[in-house]
Amino acid sequence: MAMNPYLAKLPALKMDSILETAQLAKADNHPQKIDVVVGAYRDGNAKPYILPSVLEAERRLLAQLAAGQRNKEYEPTEGFQPFCEAAVKLLYGSDLPPMDTIAKLAALSGTGAVRIAAAVFAATAPAGSTIYCSKETWPNHFPVARQSGFKNCVSYRYFEPKTKGLDYDGMMSDLAGAAPGSVVIVHGAGHNPTGVDLSTAQWDQFASIAKSKQWFVILDSAYQGYASGDLERDGYGARALARAKVFSASCQSFAKNMGLYGDRCGCVAFLAWDKAAATRVLNYAKAAVARPMYSSPPIIGYRIAHIVLTDPVLRPQWELELQAMSARIRRVRKILFDELQRLKTPGKWDHVVSQIGMFSYLGITTADVDALRLRYHIYMLPEGRVSMAGLNDESAVRFARALDDVLRNPQAKKQQPSKL
Repeated sequence: MAMNPYLAKLPALKMDSILETAQLAKADNHPQKIDVVVGAYRDGNAKPYILPSVLEAERRLLAQLAAGQRNKEYEPTEGFQPFCEAAVKLLYGSDLPPMDTIAKLAALSGTGAVRIAAAVFAATAPAGSTIYCSKETWPNHFPVARQSGFKNCVSYRYFEPKTKGLDYDGMMSDLAGAAPGSVVIVHGAGHNPTGVDLSTAQWDQFASIAKSKQWFVILDSAYQGYASGDLERDGYGARALARAKVFSASCQSFAKNMGLYGDRCGCVAFLAWDKAAATRVLNYAKAAVARPMYSSPPIIGYRIAHIVLTDPVLRPQWELELQAMSARIRRVRKILFDELQRLKTPGKWDHVVSQIGMFSYLGITTADVDALRLRYHIYMLPEGRVSMAGLNDESAVRFARALDDVLRNPQAKKQQPSKL
C-alpha cells in the first residue's frame, strides 16, 4: 500500500548519534561488548544501579500512598513546589536569592527544563536574538532551542583538541560579539561531552561579563554532586551567576545524581530578581509553555527527590552515595590511564584523569571509533566521547589494550573482529 501523500511530506530524519549508537550497542550480544555510549551510571558489574537512599524514599512514598496519606491526583502545572524549593536550595546554597524572586517549575528532567527555559527566553529576548552553545555539547541543545523559537543558533569554542582542555579564551572571544538579550547555554559541572569545566575564577569572570552584557544564561545542571562528588564544588557556576545577579535559568536534572532516569525528575528556576517579575515569568511558563505541551508533570520522581533532599537521615546518606559513585568513576579513569601509560600507547593521555565527571573526550578519530566497534565490540559516540560509568576495573584494562592496538596498528582498522 502506498504511503499517504500527506505523511510522505514529512522529512526523513535520523535519530541523534547517542540514540542511534545506543541501539547498535544493545543489538550486539558479544560477551566482551563494552558499552560506553549512554550517560547512565553503572555499578562495578556494568549493571543499572538504584541508590539505596532513593529506594528507601520510594518505599516511604508507597507506604504513604497505601495509608491514604497521599494520592495520585494531578499536580498543578508548576509541579510540587516543596520539591522545587529544595532543588534550588541545593543548587544555590548560601547564595540563594529570595525565594519569591525565583520562578520555579517542576520539569520533565533536564530536557524539559531546558525546553521551558529556552521558550521563555525566546519570548523575552529581542526579536531575532541569537542563542549560543558550546561547539561540543549535548546533541539536544540546539534542537530544543529551535523548537522553542530560536532561528539563530551559534556555537562558541570550548574544547581545545591539542590540550584536551578548555579553550576559555576562544570561548570568550566568540561570545564577545553577543548582543544584549542574547541567550548563552553553559554546563554547570561535568561538561557533556568533554568532561572539561570552567575554573572558579573563570566562572566568576563569565558571570560578571554576562551581567554587564545583559545576556540571558541557561545553566544546564545535570551532574551536581555526581561530577566531582562535592555538591558545593559542582554548584559553583550557579552560585557565581547568582552573586552577579545575572538573569538566568537553572535547569536541574535528578536523573544522574539520584538515578531517577525514567522518572523524568527535573526543575527549572528563573532568577528574576524581582517578585512581580518572577510571578510574570512563572505565569508565562505555565500558560504558554507547560500547559499546552504536557499540562501537568508526573508526581512520583519529584516526591522521591523531595524526601531524599529534606530527610535528615536520607540526605547525608545520599551525599555519601554520590561520593562513592564519583569515586568509582575516578578509579576507572585511573585504571584506564595507568594501562595506557604501561602500554606506552601513542599520544598523551593525561586528560583521561584531568577531565571530570561521567564523560571523557578521548581525542581519537571517527575511524578509530569504528575500528574499536568492529574489531573489539566497543561502542562509543563517533566523536570519541566515552561514558566512563560504563567501564569497570576489568573492562577499563581491555578498553585500553584495544585502543592501544587500534592506534599503534593502522591495519587494525581494516582487519576482522578480534578479542584481547
